[in-house]
Amino acid sequence: MPAEVDAIAQAVASAKWPDGYTLWRTLKNLDDELFLIERARAPVPMRLLRMRAIISKTRAFRRGDQSRAETLASSQLSRNEPLITPAFDAVDFVDQYRALGGMREASDWCDSIEINQWNEETPEAAAFWNQRFPRLSHVQREAVAASLMLRGRY
Repeated sequence: MPAEVDAIAQAVASAKWPDGYTLWRTLKNLDDELFLIERARAPVPMRLLRMRAIISKTRAFRRGDQSRAETLASSQLSRNEPLITPAFDAVDFVDQYRALGGMREASDWCDSIEINQWNEETPEAAAFWNQRFPRLSHVQREAVAASLMLRGRY
């Protein structure tokens, strides 16, 4: 997806419209909307995160600062995008867990995402979680936490 973000951002940056003010205003509106969603502790739609990364990178391309554009987009996508590798798919892990009746939720606290169990879950979901989650690496656990946060409560 980052390569796709690069291509879209470069295409938008080379166009005459939107102008700098329109990009800035759109970015501010997206920030406000994302803030309200996060404040309500609702799942953040990936399309908004992707749009924010594209606009940030477009603004950086227009300023001619390639390295800053790469840093901005990668930091915004990597924090909120679940890790999917050929060996492990965090979204699939969360979907299997939720299908078994899992009720754990993820919440964002400063620089980390915490996973909490507020409601009682089915024995099958508890067994799935207790058998598989402890065996995951730190990076995979963070990806599962991000996926739980993106999927919302149910």
